[in-house]
Amino acid sequence: LWVCKLKDTTAEEGPSYQVVVGATQGHIKILDMEFAPTAEFNIYAHDAYSLYPIGQVFGIKSLCADKANRKLLVGTAGGEILELQMQNGDDVNGGALVQSHFCGNLLALDTHPTRQECVTVGDDKTLCIWDLDKQVQMNKLALPDIARCVAVAPNGFIIAAGLGATDLREDRKMPREHDGKVVIISYMQDVLRIIHEGLDETSPITSVIFSPDSSTLYAGSLNRKITIYDALNNF
Repeated sequence: LWVCKLKDTTAEEGPSYQVVVGATQGHIKILDMEFAPTAEFNIYAHDAYSLYPIGQVFGIKSLCADKANRKLLVGTAGGEILELQMQNGDDVNGGALVQSHFCGNLLALDTHPTRQECVTVGDDKTLCIWDLDKQVQMNKLALPDIARCVAVAPNGFIIAAGLGATDLREDRKMPREHDGKVVIISYMQDVLRIIHEGLDETSPITSVIFSPDSSTLYAGSLNRKITIYDALNNF
């Protein structure tokens, strides 16, 4: 919630305000002094804002207006900050000003072999590509579950992420559905796409690495096993 002061108190009349409210599912309402809506829009209603869909589940986390009451800064549960026109919700910058991971730990990072880029995975079940020169997020992909390790192949076209993590419930370790899964992602023409999911272990994957010629992938798991994948034969 944000209260905007439109007019100061004068000898003839009191101050004038409007209230901006952000809610779950991405709804934003602008209310007058009688709390009647004067404008309403949803930042997840279409793809113009290029937001990560999981943020819609928990909606808007914070918002504020500029001093002129013309623009809004909106922070989402998906780790994004948007700048919008207050009266109609139009995106000022053609996308989010800031994008990031948004939940839990970020424990894995690897660099691209030929570009000024790096890839990260974390507890928010996403894989992100970052431009190291511009220091901005370039791309994001939803993963099936928490990932704690990631590797970019030396050829730069394939990314491997290892899934699984310790899940404590009722003071005891509980297995997760995707523990032991290795996800293979194609990264060609700046597009991220999952092309293979291998579930050959039952314990969380703790380390992944490619051979120097990109032909073999090695995945180590919490149960002290190493699984070897033939990258040239569809893993």
